[in-house]
Amino acid sequence: MILLFISENPKEIKVLEEAITKVNYSSIYKKVHALRNSIGFFGLTKHIGTELKEMERAASDMKNIDEIRNNFIKVKKYCQCAVSELNP
Repeated sequence: MILLFISENPKEIKVLEEAITKVNYSSIYKKVHALRNSIGFFGLTKHIGTELKEMERAASDMKNIDEIRNNFIKVKKYCQCAVSELNP
């Protein structure tokens, strides 16, 4: 599970960042939903769970791209730190 997270999370973050840049709410929603499912295994929910919920809600409502962008900054930072710390 750890190796999968290390290899896939950076790709997921990149795809999510591209979706945010393109303001593709459908892709944002799908990627955020997938991230919410994977971060729980690594104790990240307490750090970025709220931000991911807010991003998912905003993407579902198809509005507040600035809120999504602001939350993404924290999400990306925590995911990068997690990948770095888990990498053998």
